[in-house]
Amino acid sequence: MTGRDALFDLAVNRASSYVQRLDSYNHVTDEGEMVKLLEAWALRTRFASRFDLRAIARILLEKPADGSHWAGGKNGTWRG
Repeated sequence: MTGRDALFDLAVNRASSYVQRLDSYNHVTDEGEMVKLLEAWALRTRFASRFDLRAIARILLEKPADGSHWAGGKNGTWRG
């Protein structure tokens, strides 16, 4: 795994923590809505601009409800 993969994992996991604290998170059903939720987070997170918010949004929409974390870079997976 590269440093960029590790940074991507960090971005996904931090974004996940951020959106889970929002009341509207449970009602988000599509990528565009998720991107809107992530925009404020991305503005405050220095390294977030290195990654496509749409890619992170797609990943977050697939997150299982079991408290999993993302690992493996852009081609990674949710792990319990």
